[in-house]
Amino acid sequence: MSRTFGTEAGILDQATSSGCVNPLAGSTTLDLVGSWGMVITGPGVGSVWPAALTNVHVFLEYAGCSFSFAGEVIGEFDDATGMFTPTGSTLSVVDDPLGFICPVYVGVMKGDPYVVNGMWETSGLSITST
Repeated sequence: MSRTFGTEAGILDQATSSGCVNPLAGSTTLDLVGSWGMVITGPGVGSVWPAALTNVHVFLEYAGCSFSFAGEVIGEFDDATGMFTPTGSTLSVVDDPLGFICPVYVGVMKGDPYVVNGMWETSGLSITST
């Protein structure tokens, strides 16, 4: 299906995470909330395209602290490997964290920015430019 840059190119409605361990707080649980969108924001070079994940909303829990963050993640998508690499975001904590340890030990409060990194993998999305 043909789309202009900035138009949703896919829906991401399932996510899994593994090996998420905070060095101080231990095991971490991440749960996708709702469906995320993916947009290609400009022309690609080879198989790498500037992209963004939209409507990102995640519930996070670790060390007796739980909260949600939401926003957009900007990055690059390589359709040859299915890898999305974040380069920035507008993510922030969207609710009051639960757990007395949140503001004291973890230091997180509603409105705080939330930074992501690493590489995220998807399948079934290929891009061509005409």
